[in-house]
Amino acid sequence: PLYLAVHPSLPANSVVELIALAKSRPGKLSFASGGSGTTAHLAGELFKSLSGVDIQHVPYKSAGPAMMDVMAGHVDLMFGAAGLSEARAGKVRVLAVTGARRSSAAPELPTVQEAGLPGYESTLWFGVLAPARTPAAIVARLSGDIGKVLAQAELRERFNTVDVTPSTPEEFADLIQREIRKWRKVLEAAKIQPE
Repeated sequence: PLYLAVHPSLPANSVVELIALAKSRPGKLSFASGGSGTTAHLAGELFKSLSGVDIQHVPYKSAGPAMMDVMAGHVDLMFGAAGLSEARAGKVRVLAVTGARRSSAAPELPTVQEAGLPGYESTLWFGVLAPARTPAAIVARLSGDIGKVLAQAELRERFNTVDVTPSTPEEFADLIQREIRKWRKVLEAAKIQPE
């Protein structure tokens, strides 16, 4: 999952407090990402859109330098895959996870939606795709073989630490279509264009 992490000096200890702070300081807060158009950038734009806040995006060449500047206090917050170890070291404060459910790696953290922003969900996902018009029998065989690999105890144990949830080809196709519709709206609202 992605984590919503803020610099420890930011006077916001929850998502609701962050939204209130951002509304009291329009255009003054900033969020870092590992680059324009990345998952972290779009997670921030979705946050802005649903909460009605004006937070400035600061794109970096990768997530590492972005997190370094959040830890240094040069940027106020970040949506990113990193954050837990930095929070445990006191370098950032994680307010929430961006997924639909709490992370098994940090079950004490609420989701952004649970923490006060209805409708918010930004999830990382990966999949295996085949060319269009691949025969259904081949898709079924690939899916079955991948399912067998994912069912191996050692792999399941490792995947559970990062909240991996396997799906069927039909479920994955449905997810892709939902994600396209959702993120198209975010891209249009934020006026993000390919570079």
